[in-house]
Amino acid sequence: VKIEPGAFHDFLTPSHLSAMRYWPKMGCDAAGHNCKIGSSGGPGQECVWNPVTGQADYSRCHPPVDTKFEASYGENGAPCNPKTPGGVEMKGCDYVDLSLVDGWTLPVKFEASGDCSSLLTTSTQPSQVKQDHH
Repeated sequence: VKIEPGAFHDFLTPSHLSAMRYWPKMGCDAAGHNCKIGSSGGPGQECVWNPVTGQADYSRCHPPVDTKFEASYGENGAPCNPKTPGGVEMKGCDYVDLSLVDGWTLPVKFEASGDCSSLLTTSTQPSQVKQDHH
């Protein structure tokens, strides 16, 4: 998906999608391939083949890009209450990881929509991150 500078794109995700990853690309051809930054492997490329299992393994196809967004999405309609003992109400929880700990390749902004602020759990509150790192 080509996103113009200053623009945005809403990515819709299906229920119970686990272990997905996005990263930026830049300087690509019209089809979104042969990028100067962020090109990655795919079907038919060597990074996909896992010699140990003999199966396709896309986890080894990520490019050397520091800006990455990873997430696992819970089951739509299922409860998400991490405070419930034993984790019995966590099937509906979404987990996101947007880390810039190793640096960043291209700037990124993440916005969650819906009623999720009451269960926000981060090591540093977003307002503090903004103050400390700008």
